[in-house]
Amino acid sequence: LDEADVLLDMGFEVTLTSILSKLPKMRRTGLFSATRSGASAAGGSAKSVKKLMARAGLRNPVMINVAIAASAPSKSIESTDDSSVTLAPEEQATPSSLTNYYIISPLDEKLSRLVAFLRQHKGEKVIVFFLTCACVEYYGHALKQLLRADTYYVEYLHGKLNPKRREKAMERFRNCGEEEEEPGQPSRKSKGSILLCTDVAARGLDVPDIEWTIQFDAPAD
Repeated sequence: LDEADVLLDMGFEVTLTSILSKLPKMRRTGLFSATRSGASAAGGSAKSVKKLMARAGLRNPVMINVAIAASAPSKSIESTDDSSVTLAPEEQATPSSLTNYYIISPLDEKLSRLVAFLRQHKGEKVIVFFLTCACVEYYGHALKQLLRADTYYVEYLHGKLNPKRREKAMERFRNCGEEEEEPGQPSRKSKGSILLCTDVAARGLDVPDIEWTIQFDAPAD
């Protein structure tokens, strides 16, 4: 099971209970997550996973943390019963090349500042996060009107889109800049691509060559 640290919080508890009840009692179960959640890194994630472990009926579970190698001394990894089971390098959760910026903006200027930013960075891949599905649709239509069609492709991704539309949007966004030019059409390599999305895109996606990630609204939590 993937996204183990938030799976029960995402509304799948009834479905999971139904599936688990139909599986053999004697089995090997793996719980995975590429993103750690919780107030404190490993501790918060472990606490979140324990609830799912209990639901899945795991016996003698072992927690393994695959860490990023660093020059700091190794540290032990602990199982759920607090016994040390293996060693791993010190972890670096945030990429060293990542740079964060913020803008304090009046509400009525946020859209115009976003448009100005996108115009300054045309030809690049940008992900813009919004709080709700309605915001994605609203600002998506607005940006399509405010940005020239030969400058950016605008894609949507949120929880109210059916799976096929999500897959198509992600495929177009990933392939921006890689497709061959069509006669009489603007070069796709010369156009940027914007993915407007909710936190449905915050996990499980692997998209290369992202230049900018924008949080349009202040996070609710």
